[in-house]
Amino acid sequence: MIPFFVGDVIDFFHRANIQNMQMIQGFVDGNETIIKQVNQRAWQSAIILIVLLLLIALMIWALVSFCSYLYSLVTGNPFSLYSFISSSSQAILLREYCQ
Repeated sequence: MIPFFVGDVIDFFHRANIQNMQMIQGFVDGNETIIKQVNQRAWQSAIILIVLLLLIALMIWALVSFCSYLYSLVTGNPFSLYSFISSSSQAILLREYCQ
């Protein structure tokens, strides 16, 4: 027995495929309205991609900040990523100097 939504999924991909083929054919043929539509969708996709990347960076920053806050609650001393990086780099330089 085939679930009822399989036809909807197939129809969705079939329509999307038809629209994509019409856009490709219009772009190749030099249809100005299709070219404008393709360029508009390309800009929209680029903007959405940039916004998503900024949101990912914001989430990573929030996670690091939250983990630093939790670390400071548990240990009692504040943890900053800058001090960790600088102390790690100092330790590496000291180790290389002593060898």
